[in-house]
Amino acid sequence: MENFLKIVDTGYSINVKSDYKNDNKINSYIPVSKNLKLADKIWNDILNKKSSSYIISGAYGTGKSYFTAILSHILSKNFKLDQIEIFSKIAKEKYVEISEKLEKLEKENYLIVFPEDTIPNFKESVLLGVQRSIKENNLDISLNTEFDLVLEKIKNWEKNHPLFYNWYLDELKKLNLSNEIFINAINNKEKKHYEAFKTIYSNLFAGESFSSLNSLKGISEILEDFEKKLIEEGTYKGVIYIFDEFGRYLESHIETVDVKEVQDAAEYCNGFNNSALILVTHKDIFQYTRRLSKKDNINEWEKVSGRFKKEHLSFEKTNILEIISHTLNKNAVHYYKYKDENKVFF
Repeated sequence: MENFLKIVDTGYSINVKSDYKNDNKINSYIPVSKNLKLADKIWNDILNKKSSSYIISGAYGTGKSYFTAILSHILSKNFKLDQIEIFSKIAKEKYVEISEKLEKLEKENYLIVFPEDTIPNFKESVLLGVQRSIKENNLDISLNTEFDLVLEKIKNWEKNHPLFYNWYLDELKKLNLSNEIFINAINNKEKKHYEAFKTIYSNLFAGESFSSLNSLKGISEILEDFEKKLIEEGTYKGVIYIFDEFGRYLESHIETVDVKEVQDAAEYCNGFNNSALILVTHKDIFQYTRRLSKKDNINEWEKVSGRFKKEHLSFEKTNILEIISHTLNKNAVHYYKYKDENKVFF
């Protein structure tokens, strides 16, 4: 049997964040017809700036993470058409329009952002993911939230904490800076001065790091600001936020997650823009509300669920047969020998 089966070792599980760049796993994916159509639907929404907030759900073993990794890879700047031979070959055989779209997608680079799933605050988890992507991809982008919060801090010290404000002025003197020059630099979003403030803050608070994640800006405004700066940077057409295992995230943090932040993020990505939000779960998000005590909270999650397009992957025998039809090499001599010796099964 091994002589006419294409056997590929991809490991026992898929982690979207790490595996969407794994060429071996990406080129080992065998798409079934249903998943090809779904991928085409999602790509079409994203490319045409249609509603692009999705929940991709499915039980363990249905391939939702693998499918999402393929989606991510093909949308990312890592995608090269000649590196997905299996996917491309099957797409050409079944759907010519999808094959043509792959050629277009090769030229459309999107930044893939993975929110930090250990942070119970949804907005902060997204912001950490954004900041990590900025750093990993060497992007010269600073979110407005960083500079705005610096100004808020300085104003608060001046008004309510004169001792800290005077210490801050002393630190500026060490850097040969006046408060007026420094404030103007922060207003102009100068990264060098933002880094200087982080050092000053650490000196004032015994080594504590300055964090801009608690900005008063809403998540929609933050996403819009980031998308605008990303497009201006010139490398990417837009940004795709992918929250793998979002169901597990809710199981751990649903009591602290601000439901409005999830709703606002979904509504933003459903607008006419270059952002998309994909949540990967085992079931619909409102079904994770059993730990909530107030009925109003449960109702809010049900409303938020309605902001997303729902796509459910399921285990189907026809999918297995379709995959087998692509893995069996029917031209091999050993296949025909096996078939002749086992005619009763054919």
